[in-house]
Amino acid sequence: MAASVTAKYDLKLNVYETLGLSQDLASDPAFTHAITGLSGVIDSTTAVPATKVWSDTRTLSGGTETLDLTALARSPAATVDMTGLKVQLVLIKADAANTQVLTVAGAAATPYELFGDASGQASIPAGGAVLVYGKDGLADVSATVKSVTVSSAMAAAIYSIIIVAG
Repeated sequence: MAASVTAKYDLKLNVYETLGLSQDLASDPAFTHAITGLSGVIDSTTAVPATKVWSDTRTLSGGTETLDLTALARSPAATVDMTGLKVQLVLIKADAANTQVLTVAGAAATPYELFGDASGQASIPAGGAVLVYGKDGLADVSATVKSVTVSSAMAAAIYSIIIVAG
């Protein structure tokens, strides 16, 4: 049976604020700050496709590791190879017990730029997370564009990651 991937994403932020002006005979004004509308479902048939997924909870060894998007190990299942695909969604969550920030960026050699370009990186504090929706705008994974480095001043920092490509 062939594998299928369906990814549902919902990126939104609603913040409700009431200003305490304490004016006589007036209600304090309420404001809503919102960014919404970034939600949907992607699979192998959508314009922005999803055909492969890889997820894991990882522990750094010596404070760094490089993920090779052409050879993502998944035991006991087969290694995931995203060659020819674009990363569509990635969620990276730093473990709450980490004592140092986790940094995610394109590797020095064969970099895959999850955050758009060579200057892009994410610094994720303990318990924090980053969710990126590439919307078919990131590079195709290839032999020369494939590596992501995860590092921390904490030698054995822990993080969880999900990568969806298509």
